[in-house]
Amino acid sequence: MFLRRVLFGLPAAALLALPAAAERDLSVEAAIARVKRALTFHRVTDASPSEIALGRRLFFDRRLSVNGKMSCADCHRASRHFGDGLPRALGRDGKPVARNTPSLLNAAYYSDLFWDGRAATIEEASLTALQNPREMAQPLPPVIKRLAGIPVYASAFAGVYPGTGVSSTTLGRALGAYVLTVASREDSAFDRFILEDVPLSTSALSGFLVFVHKANCANCHNSRNLAYPQRYQNIGLAPQGAEDLGRYAVDPQPGMRGAFRSTVLRNVELTAPYMHDGRFATLAEVIDFYDRGGDGTRFQSSEIKPLHLTVQEKADLTAFLLSMTSSRGPEETP
Repeated sequence: MFLRRVLFGLPAAALLALPAAAERDLSVEAAIARVKRALTFHRVTDASPSEIALGRRLFFDRRLSVNGKMSCADCHRASRHFGDGLPRALGRDGKPVARNTPSLLNAAYYSDLFWDGRAATIEEASLTALQNPREMAQPLPPVIKRLAGIPVYASAFAGVYPGTGVSSTTLGRALGAYVLTVASREDSAFDRFILEDVPLSTSALSGFLVFVHKANCANCHNSRNLAYPQRYQNIGLAPQGAEDLGRYAVDPQPGMRGAFRSTVLRNVELTAPYMHDGRFATLAEVIDFYDRGGDGTRFQSSEIKPLHLTVQEKADLTAFLLSMTSSRGPEETP
């Protein structure tokens, strides 16, 4: 798009005289500026190949759970884009827990983990899941003792962490090192549009403008990965069963009751079902929910309002979200 490279060098009078096509290009430029306004949190690992390999082995090892029947990979499956494809995760007893399994795909873009943000780092999140009574239910002292007694692990930990070996800290570090490698390629149609001026389809480009302007999705998803990792908001989901306090249980501040973390929308096509409780199976359902302005719940954010989108605008918005899909994700390699 040649116009994208030259418009902001023109004087104001010249801009006023531009034809309609150029004005449309200005609206695209404004949309691009909006989603690039906030810097994306992106943690880059400095782990060695041996540390990553150790973390990968641990990630797939069911011996980390109390009953020896559940590994991290049982809930975070690469074949399901590091989620599980279920509305709500299954606990170690095979029964659904309260929330959907968050995908670990591109976890490096989150500055805090879990739907309520209760873990500040991937390492902390890994150890939290390990100890959760409904998940792997493994207290740290027994699992550290178990790993230290397995020769292949004792040797690997001693090699990667000389002088320390197996500990809760090194266990978290190894798991975190692997999870930080769980990333998709940044080669989606939207990436190529932003970085290389490769045009989006007509429908996806129209959807991008709807996303940023009329629907104002960019209020919560405003980086090149369409993320705002630290933003929590009650979007007005009607409770299904017992009330989930969400972020309020971690940070009991006004406005946090029933609030959950905004997610990265990169590869959103691949990570259904959606919302913290997995209630929506398709992107169309998600768009319809936002279009009607939420469910009108008591603590719903005032920013969630009816959008009055047309059928075509909904189709274009979907096309734009699909343009965020990368060519290939990481492979499952135990």
